[in-house]
Amino acid sequence: MSAITKREFDELAQHGGNYLAWATDVEIWLKGKQLLSPIGLGGKRAPAATSAENAQALHFLRHHLCATLKIEYMAEGSALALWTALKRRFERLKYSTQPQADAEWARLSQKIEKTLSTFHSDAVQSSRSYQQVNYKEYSELIDILQVAEAHDEVLKKNFVVQPLGLVRAQKCRPTLSKSASPSRRRGARRQGRTRRRPRCGGKSHYSRECRAPQHVADAYKERKAHEANLTI
Repeated sequence: MSAITKREFDELAQHGGNYLAWATDVEIWLKGKQLLSPIGLGGKRAPAATSAENAQALHFLRHHLCATLKIEYMAEGSALALWTALKRRFERLKYSTQPQADAEWARLSQKIEKTLSTFHSDAVQSSRSYQQVNYKEYSELIDILQVAEAHDEVLKKNFVVQPLGLVRAQKCRPTLSKSASPSRRRGARRQGRTRRRPRCGGKSHYSRECRAPQHVADAYKERKAHEANLTI
């Protein structure tokens, strides 16, 4: 019972919107079973279909129709007649859906171009490069995009492992230490310098501010030297 209800693909809808895909699937399956002759696609030199082949093809066609179409074409006893009737009824839809599909594609193209205008200049340049190559197969374009995406992922991982800012900071450290060393040396020289004593030998003022007469300064120095000798 499960074999009867099982379908190889979706059934033909009542409105026939999926007729093109349905007809393609039917032709592929019947070709694999060598049953194209019952629906008139076997070729000029193909032998005429037997009644068994016609019944098998007719059963397959009806099994993949919706309930409404199955009832509507209940009187059809030939697989070729049923196939021709469905083709005459629903094949014309491609002529009515083609303009709608073209208009939809034009709208999507304008939307894509408007979206690309907000992208980074590198992304826009990449899209133009892909358009100039003019790929004919969708798989070729996908392969190129996947390779470019893989390269971008490698660059991102390398940036996370070793950011550019960290490298620059490490390079700047020796420069900072070198620039700071002369000031330290100058500071050390300044610290090593001693302040000049005035003529009188005192420590409360600078030598240029000393106004003591020479004989007073000499007497003060002599007394200080005498006190130093007594301390020793």
